[in-house]
Amino acid sequence: MSNEKRVVCLDDSRSVRLLLRAIFAGTSYRLLELDDGADPLVLVWRERPDVVVLDVAVWGLDGYELCRTLKSDPDTADIVVVMLTGRAQRADRERGLAAGADAYITKPFSPGALLERLNWLTARTQSSPGSRRPSAGDRQKSGNGAGRQR
Repeated sequence: MSNEKRVVCLDDSRSVRLLLRAIFAGTSYRLLELDDGADPLVLVWRERPDVVVLDVAVWGLDGYELCRTLKSDPDTADIVVVMLTGRAQRADRERGLAAGADAYITKPFSPGALLERLNWLTARTQSSPGSRRPSAGDRQKSGNGAGRQR
C-alpha cells in the first residue's frame, strides 16, 4: 500500500496553488487541482482525497458551507479539511472550526508548519479504526465508481 496522500486544493488563487505544488513536491502529498468551471464537490466525491485545502471564498462559493457539506456527508466526513485563508479574525476562525474544519490556517503561512499540521492530521485520521477510504484506483478495480486518476 502506498503512503501517498491525495490533497484537493480548492483555492481560486493561482499563486496559492503554485505555492502548494512547490511545498508538496518531493513529499508524500500529491496535489489535485480543480479544472476551471468544475464543481468542487464533484471533484472531492470522485477523488476521495485524504485532505481538502479550502479557502473561505473560492470561485464565488462559500468555503464555510462547502466544509459543512463535506463534514455532514458520511462519505466525505472523514476527509481532513484545512481552511487556508486570509481571513484572520477570531470570528472567522471560530466559524471555520464550527463548520467542521480540522484546521484553520491563515495566510501568510509557514510551509513547514502546514506540512507538520497535515502530517499530524492525516496520521491521526489513518490510525482511527475504519478510517481508510477507497482511493480512485480501488474504486476502479472494484467497479465502484468512475473516478479518474490523474
